[in-house]
Amino acid sequence: SAPAAALVALADRLDSLVGCFAVGLSPSGGADPYGLRRACLGVLRTLLDQRFDLGLSAAIAAAYAGYAGVELDLDEPTLVGKLLGFFRDRLRGLLGAEMATDAVDAALGVGADRPLDARARAAALHELDEPTRRSLGEVFKRATNIAKTAPEGEPERGPEAAEQALHDAFLPLRAELASLAAAGDYALAFAELAALAPLLQSYFEQVFVMAEDETLRSNRLRLMRIISDSCGALGRLELLGEVSEGG
Repeated sequence: SAPAAALVALADRLDSLVGCFAVGLSPSGGADPYGLRRACLGVLRTLLDQRFDLGLSAAIAAAYAGYAGVELDLDEPTLVGKLLGFFRDRLRGLLGAEMATDAVDAALGVGADRPLDARARAAALHELDEPTRRSLGEVFKRATNIAKTAPEGEPERGPEAAEQALHDAFLPLRAELASLAAAGDYALAFAELAALAPLLQSYFEQVFVMAEDETLRSNRLRLMRIISDSCGALGRLELLGEVSEGG
């Protein structure tokens, strides 16, 4: 439980994980003779319990550097990618045991490199009640799908009342969301997005995004893009309300 002991335990387990994965000794099916799943869970539990805001990719790279001069099967980028996926799967199981799985999936959808930060995102989403998460998931799934065909650029204020209301509400909110994310205040950030959801729903009900007029259509698509991009940096909100495997 002491910080120094925790750091030694982290270094030891990361060394084992990197060394074994680098020479092809990763777990296969139910076989895990070197206890690597247990070592991975040990790393994650230590980071979360000690509140160490450690980036896994940097830690894995540091452990890999300890094998300089040793012939390995995997190069560093390949190993980092493979181990990050391994850690993500274990982290999903840990967080999913205590939180709604849709909240966990939405949080991990934007990254699991910093487990402490990922848990904070998941916890903030979990605190939203289920109808709110489902409503967020529905409107942001639609916005995200539409945004896939959107051009870049800042949207102008459109002619219809519903799009004016959404434009006027979101543009100042965008900077606030970035500030809240930087401060780690995810509870307030997601509360702001929950308050935005009815405006977004009204927009979809009253505004035809794919208008025949190209200028109007492009402008509406750009609005969807900045909403999708800005909010998608906080979480894969389109996954909220979905029941995933194990959920």
